[in-house]
This record gives sequence, structure tokens and C-alpha cells, in this order.
Amino acid sequence: MMVAARRVEARGDEVRYEFGFEDRFDRVLTIDLRTLEARVEDGDFNAAASAITANIVNA
Repeated sequence: MMVAARRVEARGDEVRYEFGFEDRFDRVLTIDLRTLEARVEDGDFNAAASAITANIVNA
């Protein structure tokens, strides 16, 4: 399985991404551009959220 994400919104210093496995974008990740702090809307910051965050921050 592959984790995928798409940028959905940028407001001020925050960017929101929808992400999930394959083509199911069923979770939301928010990254603060000032601090690079990431949080998941459902509170479960698991391996999938970590992989997406690393790819975005290191890009």
C-alpha cells in the first residue's frame, strides 16, 4: 500500500493536506509553516502521518 496526500488549503502560516492509503484521502494533516509542527485532525499521528510529514517538510 502507498500513502498519498494532496494539498487542500493554505491559510496564513498553516497548510492543510488530505492524506490516506492509495486514493482514500480520509484524514487531514495540518503543518505550521513557522515551526514545522504537524498535527493530525483525528489526533492519531501514526506512521502514515509521519511519512507524509517527512516528505512535505524535506521537499
